[in-house]
Amino acid sequence: MTAAKIAALELTERAETALGQYLQLHEQLFSWKNTFGWNQYDALRQALLPLTEMTTDLVMAVETQAHTVQQATSPDPLLAEYYRLLTKYVEFLKQAVQVMPKLLKQIEAKARKTGTYKQAAYELDLAMYKQKVDMYQLHGQQLNALLPRLVASLR
Repeated sequence: MTAAKIAALELTERAETALGQYLQLHEQLFSWKNTFGWNQYDALRQALLPLTEMTTDLVMAVETQAHTVQQATSPDPLLAEYYRLLTKYVEFLKQAVQVMPKLLKQIEAKARKTGTYKQAAYELDLAMYKQKVDMYQLHGQQLNALLPRLVASLR
């Protein structure tokens, strides 16, 4: 089980990297610069695809490792709980990233005054986005509470 715990920490580091990149894009997406149409929409659009791929790969890696832990003859309850939370965390993070292109499209349309901007569509996408953000944050808080116990169990 020590290898599975080390893998959990490595996957957690990958999740932190993905979160850092996501937060940078989030800040740019909801920047005050959008009010004046000053944002670099093409750069944002180009950055979203690699982040989407990164989070998708991360979800698959976490799910694979979680399945391995669950199939163990005597799974460690702490490790099983950690992987359960990590799986949910990365899944909701991925879902939040997947909504970002829809929001970007609406924000760009509004800034460029193209006439394709729909307030109702934007508000619906924004509500869905906020729900995903709330869920990854909730599971992130639970992971942060569990992480010290996981690290301590390696000693």
